[in-house]
Amino acid sequence: MKLKVLLPFIIAISLMLLSYTTSTMMYNPNCPTGYTGAPSFSTGAVAQCTSCHGAGLAGGSVAVSGLPSGSFIPGQTYNFSLTITHSAANRAVWGYAIKAISNVDRAVVGTFSTTNANSSIKSSGNSLELSHATAATSAASISYTYTNLKWTAPAVPTTNQSNIRFYFIGVAGNSNGGSSGDFVYSGTQDATYINLPVVLSNFKLVNVRNSSIQVLWQTEQETAGEKFEIETSIDAINWSSVSTVLAKGSSTAQQYSYTHNQPLSSGNVNYYRIKMIEVDGSYRYSAIQSIKLNNKAITIKPLGSTVSFGLNQTIGYSIQSDKNRTINVSIIDINGKILYNKQMNLMSGNNNVIIPSNAFGNSRGLVFAQFNADDFQETMKQIIF
Repeated sequence: MKLKVLLPFIIAISLMLLSYTTSTMMYNPNCPTGYTGAPSFSTGAVAQCTSCHGAGLAGGSVAVSGLPSGSFIPGQTYNFSLTITHSAANRAVWGYAIKAISNVDRAVVGTFSTTNANSSIKSSGNSLELSHATAATSAASISYTYTNLKWTAPAVPTTNQSNIRFYFIGVAGNSNGGSSGDFVYSGTQDATYINLPVVLSNFKLVNVRNSSIQVLWQTEQETAGEKFEIETSIDAINWSSVSTVLAKGSSTAQQYSYTHNQPLSSGNVNYYRIKMIEVDGSYRYSAIQSIKLNNKAITIKPLGSTVSFGLNQTIGYSIQSDKNRTINVSIIDINGKILYNKQMNLMSGNNNVIIPSNAFGNSRGLVFAQFNADDFQETMKQIIF
């Protein structure tokens, strides 16, 4: 009777053990936290996956590709992969874990994310790691790569976050359902936050509407940039600030412009420079550029008394030039699409420029006529109906 009573429990336990044995190809396939080799935040103690997987560290390696090495850019997301390599092509199950901490106070730095189906974010106390969710399996192989892994650097690193270390670990297992034969490999990689200065790649001045000066500049990078101050002078000695433009704080190229509607001098040379101010309060100056207001160089007026034209009508402009020169005429729609673009020769004196009706295609509504010549630029609005 006792055997009959216990028999269902024995069968149930047997089925559970069978299921565990067949589905578990590596000991503890769901990676716990705290075994990357990184020192514990609270105690500084170090643990690796050898606590569970007993074959030790031998015969292979683990490596990351795509993570910052040497330096990192604040706020940037790094797409990386992690590859586990064994000494022989006889591994069939693979696991990993990775953590990023400060070399100063052992606190977690940055955030991990992933779209890898066999990976997940795991946290416990002050530990935050990226690791395998369920160990990946393969045919007998010498290596395996986890892809679609990401680490995002802190947007504004603190002093303690400026020096970090990635701790990562990889497991190359067999399929015996236990810890024997599971080889464990570890590695580290350091990165330091570098305060990247603003790098100016282009700076020029353009006459606009014969009474204003447009200041144009471009940056290659400005991760540490806070703002730009546009300064002007009539002698390149005594300077005054005319405007401040906030930096976009980008690690890629950015373009800026500012129109100075009241230059200091209408007849003499105007000088400009850009003061590049960084987030830590330091600053540098650009090279000095100069320009003279071109009051009589070019004057442009529409032919006719209206700025509205039918779709099948031509548009004309009277252009008064102080000398022989070339001018580029463009018609641009409100989406920035160039409908018409042509370079024309101007003679000294009056010139009539006619833009054919077929230049607009089927575009209707507001368009912009843009004129560019030497250091002159002017844009006029036109309505096409």
